[in-house]
Amino acid sequence: LPALKNNQIVFASFNNSTKVTENVVATWSQILKQVPGSHLLLKSKQLGDESAQRRYFEIFAGNGVPADRVTIMSHVSSRQSHLDLYNQIDIALDPFPYNGTTTSCEALWMGVPIITLCGERHVSRVGTSILSRLGLTELIAENESDYIGKAVQLAGDMERLRELRASLRQRMQDSPLCDENGFARSVETAYREMWAGNWKLETGNLKFESGDAESHYKMGNALRDQGRSEEAIECYKKAVELNPNYAEAYNNMGNMFKECSNTGEAIACYGKAIEINPKYVQAYNNLGIVLEAQERIDEAIVFYREALKIDPRYAQAYSNLVPQLQQTCDWKEYGELTSKLDALTDIALKNGDKAVEDPFTSLTRCADPARNFAIAASWVKAVINPISSLRMNFSFDERITSESKITVGYLSKDFRNHPVSHLMLNVFGLHRRDEFNVFCYSYGQDDKSGYRERITQDCDKFTDIRRMGHADAAKCIYADGVDILIDLMGFTGGSRLGICALRPAPIQATYLGFPGTTGADFFDYIITDSIVTPENHAAYYSEKFVCMPHCFQVNDNTQAISDKEWKPADFGLPQDGFVFCSFNQAYKIEPVMFDVWMDILRQVPGSILWLAHASETVKRNLRLEAHARGVMPERLVFAERLPLKADHLARHRLADLALDTRIY
Repeated sequence: LPALKNNQIVFASFNNSTKVTENVVATWSQILKQVPGSHLLLKSKQLGDESAQRRYFEIFAGNGVPADRVTIMSHVSSRQSHLDLYNQIDIALDPFPYNGTTTSCEALWMGVPIITLCGERHVSRVGTSILSRLGLTELIAENESDYIGKAVQLAGDMERLRELRASLRQRMQDSPLCDENGFARSVETAYREMWAGNWKLETGNLKFESGDAESHYKMGNALRDQGRSEEAIECYKKAVELNPNYAEAYNNMGNMFKECSNTGEAIACYGKAIEINPKYVQAYNNLGIVLEAQERIDEAIVFYREALKIDPRYAQAYSNLVPQLQQTCDWKEYGELTSKLDALTDIALKNGDKAVEDPFTSLTRCADPARNFAIAASWVKAVINPISSLRMNFSFDERITSESKITVGYLSKDFRNHPVSHLMLNVFGLHRRDEFNVFCYSYGQDDKSGYRERITQDCDKFTDIRRMGHADAAKCIYADGVDILIDLMGFTGGSRLGICALRPAPIQATYLGFPGTTGADFFDYIITDSIVTPENHAAYYSEKFVCMPHCFQVNDNTQAISDKEWKPADFGLPQDGFVFCSFNQAYKIEPVMFDVWMDILRQVPGSILWLAHASETVKRNLRLEAHARGVMPERLVFAERLPLKADHLARHRLADLALDTRIY
């Protein structure tokens, strides 16, 4: 130990002299004065000039430290000679706010402990990072006074100095600081993620540590935000492999399985998350969502209520429970719950946060266009934020379409047996091919239906982008030269507005799937008509109106209608009596319009109301509501689901008058 050999403590700093400011000298002077007989060795190639040395001696003298207690050196003959100097040193002093880097590691490698001051910036936290990796946080000071105190204390502890001298090199060798192979693997992982465009989390940064469950979890979240569900699942699997009790990873993995339409795996993941943490409200809520997708509505409601039992202010559970009460026509608590949902939504909008209620549910129960717009706009932020780090830099400057065909791209999950495809079935093939190319981009499963087959045949190019992330899908659309991209989803189930947010086409519009504004500035237009969107509603839309000269809604005029001659008795209808009907989904039926319908039935003796196929829960609830309004429950007749749409259309012949719903 140099201190015992020389009978004095030798402090040192071999850092670039530009880091050794007057404030640093003042602090080091206090240390020298509090450690009797101690000495300071400064070495820097910038100190070869006599005037530089003289200046430092003067600064030390001004702080009460005579020149004989400070040695200044400029250069030594070799690197080995440089390292040998550490054999004369007891304690290294780190400058601040600009810490040493290589110099600090050299000192530690040679068995010399270093005192550092933790600052606020990168340059002033390097010493803290190095010492933390060695488990030597005792040498990290919080302020200048603490820095002086730690240096003085260590100078008086010969036993600790001896221990550090003997162990520091081994500490270095055993630490991540010298794990070059581990660093190479970690940085390779980082490079791959940079290249994939996923170097992003909510904070804008991604910390990746090999073998760390949390890092795999965060990587999964980053991949999730980019729409790369299958890759995210692999990260979550790795996270739970490393930490089998990682409830959050199971929950998020369930979300990704749900996105991939693997509901069985999703349910299993949520169940595991709840098993690990029985108070995990998000998992109860998500389990409700996936059960809802399987039309297991009653079970879904149970889990939403369980989430609210655990946390009565859990907003998402309200947002999910209310639509299911609509779907089951359960109006007993509807008013109370919607009031709570509205209050939570108001708070979120006031704070500039994402609304609790989703835009689609808002349209089904709220006829205020300003509120619908505000809710949609708040959700758009949630679409844009996760992809804000993806800079596609698509350029359309060289794309000239004035003398060439216009390429129209249709984007949807619902190129299948779905109402959107029912309505638009013929449109794809009716575009004039001398003027237009028609491309379709699908991120929904192939249901092998005639609708899917027909659309695939009728467009010029049909691309399945289900396995592509948002960025890759956008690149695909851009590479295809799409001039006008038409989104057919809006905020309906499973939509991927993140693709449109990346602006892969110079003109983007929304149509048909979502009956309202998206609130998004990345859509230029909405295809509509002057009745569904009067001119004075323009203030409630982010998109410009492109009004069709007649009705905005196209219909398939070639639909097959069965020639079966149904009889009223085939569907439980009376032989005589006026038949009102409404084959809308149950969530569109709400108390105000149901009051009107029941009033109609009371005023038309012998009439019945024929409603769409419904669950036993819906049947029970609506019959109770009818009875409460003075209408015999048997005057409500529920249709059975028929396998063929042609048969369903044919049975309309048995109805006399259709009754439309009110808000939606």
